[in-house]
Amino acid sequence: MGNNDVLPGFDEDTCDSLTVGLQKADEADNCLVLRPVGQIDTYSTRFFQRSVKKAIDAGFINLVFLLDGVDYVSSMGVGAFVQFQKTIKEKGGEIALAKVHPKVMEVFKLMCLDKFFACLDSLDEAIAPMKSKVPIFPKVIGCPICDRKLRVIKPGRFRCAECKTILSINETGAASLA
Repeated sequence: MGNNDVLPGFDEDTCDSLTVGLQKADEADNCLVLRPVGQIDTYSTRFFQRSVKKAIDAGFINLVFLLDGVDYVSSMGVGAFVQFQKTIKEKGGEIALAKVHPKVMEVFKLMCLDKFFACLDSLDEAIAPMKSKVPIFPKVIGCPICDRKLRVIKPGRFRCAECKTILSINETGAASLA
């Protein structure tokens, strides 16, 4: 299956020093595996950004970058990854980096970005957190004191409008008294 089968028109744009291969990850929702090969430098970063933008615009919000074929990433390339992360997070998706080339991993570690991105050893490890999950929020919970229904859109601390009790809602949606 070629790139244009995965994303029509993807291969219309080309670059001499970088290619990007595509593979759908059917086991995860809206997940695409991108495999750049070459160098992500000052010259090729714009091409790389346009390629990833095509994927995001097509509705892929979970992206895995297989980076074993990239042996150099410039500061512009690193900036592109940071921008992808921001864009994807705003859309409710995830980014993971898999099989990162040792030279590229060195750059990410020097910039402390190995903590900012999920850098994993295998494709399966990278896709696993992106597999179908039922969204927890928004959620309607009952106040444990007065049983008033409260709509919660994210984890945090909330005050019941009826009895003024402060509730703490964790990441799983469980409520407790704060």
